[in-house]
Amino acid sequence: MARLRLKSSESLTTGLREVFRSHLAAPAPSEEGPLDREVHRIRTTCKKLRAGLRLVRGALPKGIYRAHNAFYRDNAARLSAMRDAHVQLATLDAIETRLKGRVEFPAVRAALQARVEAEEVALVEQASLLPDIRRQFDNASEMLDDISVSDSFASLRDGLRETYRAGRRAYRAFIEDPTLENHHEWRQQAKYLRYQVTILQPQWPTVMKALATELTTLTEWLGDARDMALLERRTAEDAELAALGPEAEALRIELAKVRTRLDRRCRALGARVYAESTGDFVDRMEQYWNAWKKRR
Repeated sequence: MARLRLKSSESLTTGLREVFRSHLAAPAPSEEGPLDREVHRIRTTCKKLRAGLRLVRGALPKGIYRAHNAFYRDNAARLSAMRDAHVQLATLDAIETRLKGRVEFPAVRAALQARVEAEEVALVEQASLLPDIRRQFDNASEMLDDISVSDSFASLRDGLRETYRAGRRAYRAFIEDPTLENHHEWRQQAKYLRYQVTILQPQWPTVMKALATELTTLTEWLGDARDMALLERRTAEDAELAALGPEAEALRIELAKVRTRLDRRCRALGARVYAESTGDFVDRMEQYWNAWKKRR
């Protein structure tokens, strides 16, 4: 199991390297396992490592940060099409489960299932893609020596400030205009903060775990709402799905109902998560850090 947190016995540099190395070395599913699970694992690993990089972004030379960030960003992007196809089908599953069989969408399901199968065939045909990404992950451990920062909160301050500020800004943008794009941006920034808070959890486990739990709930709700909005848009704009007429329209209505409820939950939770000013949040994290370090 991949390691998620720093340890009090380590320097910040050593701890971050070990967290990164643990994620990069996490065992992959067997070659016979479901492709969507492997794709999800790789993309999640990339997101967690990008969050870790952002945590110490202010303490790293720009060239090193950009090279590492691009490495994980680009590898995740190579698998985005298959991820999107699976998520749309899973979103339809969720809607039909909520409706408990009262309404089903067989034509939409057939179209989405065909896309999943097409993406899986395309991935299999690119026989070298997944092995290449795994190989790059194996080699990426050598890059970790580039990550070296001082063992003080100064190494974390700029990264935490930018992550919290960006999330707070994205939350406000969503409140003003809950578009699909604003859903995505807020969820992305909240995920970065969630992973960073998890890395720092040992500085006050009870408090930091509670915050990480709330951020997990927020990002899951935002993800579900975004997936609903994405399928809603696809059934309206995609020619094949839009041609399904009444069935596609009925699905859009159900998607909008669930998305609206999720949006309300996200607003309420976001108001609590981002209640502090950016300066107050960073100052609080610094106090936790300093108290933790004194105990070592």
